[in-house]
Amino acid sequence: MQAFVGITIGNSQARAAIYEDGEVKLVPLEEGETSMPSAVLLHRLREVGKYAYLYSGTDPNLLVMNINRLLGRKYSEIQTELPNIAFKVENHNNRIRISDWLGMTYSPIEIYAMILRKLHQATERYLKRPVTNAVIAVQGSFDDFQRRSIRKAAESVFNQVKLINEPTAALLAMGNTHQIHRDQQVMTIDLGAGKCEIAIVSNLNNKLRIKAITGDTHLGSNDINYLILNYLARGFETQYQQSLTSDSAMARHEVLMAIEQAKKELEYSDNAEINVPFVNFDRFGNPLHLQATITRQLVKELSTSLLTRIKNLINSCLLEANRPYLNQVFLLGGGTKLPLIVELVGNTLKQHPVRAKNRDELAVIGAALYGAHIFRLAQIIDIEDVTVHSLGITTYTGTMGFVLKRQAIIPALNTKRFLTVQNNQSAVHIEVREGEEREASSNKLIGQFDLPLTANLPRNSPIDVTIGKDDDGIILVRAQDCVSGRAREITINYDL
Repeated sequence: MQAFVGITIGNSQARAAIYEDGEVKLVPLEEGETSMPSAVLLHRLREVGKYAYLYSGTDPNLLVMNINRLLGRKYSEIQTELPNIAFKVENHNNRIRISDWLGMTYSPIEIYAMILRKLHQATERYLKRPVTNAVIAVQGSFDDFQRRSIRKAAESVFNQVKLINEPTAALLAMGNTHQIHRDQQVMTIDLGAGKCEIAIVSNLNNKLRIKAITGDTHLGSNDINYLILNYLARGFETQYQQSLTSDSAMARHEVLMAIEQAKKELEYSDNAEINVPFVNFDRFGNPLHLQATITRQLVKELSTSLLTRIKNLINSCLLEANRPYLNQVFLLGGGTKLPLIVELVGNTLKQHPVRAKNRDELAVIGAALYGAHIFRLAQIIDIEDVTVHSLGITTYTGTMGFVLKRQAIIPALNTKRFLTVQNNQSAVHIEVREGEEREASSNKLIGQFDLPLTANLPRNSPIDVTIGKDDDGIILVRAQDCVSGRAREITINYDL
């Protein structure tokens, strides 16, 4: 029997699940564990998952994590993030390439595919039969470049691939386990290692309708780690007149691991100790050790700008959903364990949030349920998903001519009429962009093509532009000369 494996690859953890015998089961990955680090160690044995992380102390500059932040992006787009990237990133004609121990390079898509293959192998080992299809839960706020990057990686591993937004998958799992009750409206707040996504959904007549999704793919709990790291580095340099890590990848790795452990302690305590020996040496060759105490209040002060961004996402989601009454606010993702996040959410929404059951596994459970639904193996609660980004074209004046607005129910399709600006135009140039800015150039160019026009057309002749999104969130574009009926559809060939 064919099966769809549900998959999530976050910036921190990866999981797989399968629908079997009438229920969703998490796939055992390594030593029976149902999650593994989304990590690849590019040393001579090329470890993926748990052992990549365990062995990374010897080659921390070869440990690749947070790969989602590099998918679908150019080298010029990651300049502000380079200081927080420990592995070797190279610029190949504005393409991102990641170096291994021999100097060979890989694209972010190839790294993502390595993690997918590990999950695929574990699933086939668990089921004892081939698995050729996958439903991959992707960050809802991913743009078209990022979605196509994941699809390209997945198609190197699976025959058939479907994408589902992570907030949608999580809500699907919650709806089928009755965490979201009938006639309720709820908000979910998912703060992972490298992303933050907010969703509002209503359950009317046992049908889930997503009313709004907002998100930021460059805002996560790992960013708090880097703020703490910079704070500790400043204090260490003041005390010893030496760099905290002296550009040592191993020392940096050990300090970040200690910070992560301290954050876990802050979930239950007001303060936590950070002790890392031998992080550097003084001018006489004597070893220097990092010894510091961090408190909940300190982390809150360091994270002020990040907390403001999360608050803005919450308010934006409320506004786009027409400020509905919320029966419940659910916290998802490991980052929401921090007391400062719980406090922020409570103060912003004036109600106490609750932790969703199995919150770290909801997205992969929902992906597996969706896969079972595709093959008619399971009946699931109906759910309506929405677009997260607006789509349109560049107009003659340089402004954005929006065709498909964000938060439209998908699959979505909309047509808007534009007018030619000159007499006897031979063609119109169509630039398709994704984003919310009024100035077209501030939005992401995702494709372009020319539409030949009927000869001798007067100015103000109508051109219809149709833009749609399918169930996977993939963009479809068509332009038509209304006089001749001639039409052309865009073929987006990304240089990924």
